[in-house]
Amino acid sequence: EFDPAWDSSSALEELRKKDGTRPPPSRSMPLDVLLATSMLQVGVDVQRLGLMVVTGQPKNTAEYIQATSRVGRDVERPGLVLTVYQWSRPRDLGHYESFAYDHTTFGMRVEGLTTTPFSERAVDRGLTAVVAAAVRHRGPAGLPNAAAGTVDLDGPFASRLIALLGSRARLVTHDEHGADLVEKATRDRLERWQERRKKLRTGLFGYQEAPDVTGLLRRPDDGTWDRWTAPMSLREVEPEVLLQLQSRDVSVDDAPEWEYDTTGQAQ
Repeated sequence: EFDPAWDSSSALEELRKKDGTRPPPSRSMPLDVLLATSMLQVGVDVQRLGLMVVTGQPKNTAEYIQATSRVGRDVERPGLVLTVYQWSRPRDLGHYESFAYDHTTFGMRVEGLTTTPFSERAVDRGLTAVVAAAVRHRGPAGLPNAAAGTVDLDGPFASRLIALLGSRARLVTHDEHGADLVEKATRDRLERWQERRKKLRTGLFGYQEAPDVTGLLRRPDDGTWDRWTAPMSLREVEPEVLLQLQSRDVSVDDAPEWEYDTTGQAQ
């Protein structure tokens, strides 16, 4: 847990000036410089970060905005971003020559999404999770796992949910056919949800599988993707792949030995 008395450079400096206080053995000195890859752009929300040096222009505008927004997140301590361009890179030179204009208008340059919102495949992969979340969070009565067997799946609420998702698709895509597809798919999921719990003979019907509970939803890594597969995040549209790395690189077992001449150059 962050303790400003020890983990803040300014606070520690004040203590050192007063009585020479040093951090206790269990704590290390606060970091002054942190080297990071472009992964820094994802989910970092540290208020005390105030200075960033970006080496080279990132490949896309969205990445640049996300990464540089990691500093200056405290309104009382604004951040400073320094971009260091490489003179040998044409893209860096182009951004350098139009630096002011590019940064004034970089919101216009954000790349489009790789997945078209409300496309048929996006609806297939994401709609079940959206419908289940909307039904479950309608009110406190729908929150328990076993409430999947009792929540209201027809009537006024269902009609409003279908209309809401359809109007959202219509607003985003300006496509009447796409909006109709979303409404039809939403209605189909609600009806099939109703059918599944009616066919249940024993036990309870829940959102997730549990002891004595038949689950409605399936995880993305639980076999072939179907109508009831629901990712925990809409970023998880594909199952994860497990990579196992061998400690010994067997690819070089049959490689020839290296020989060097008197000048030290490899042959």
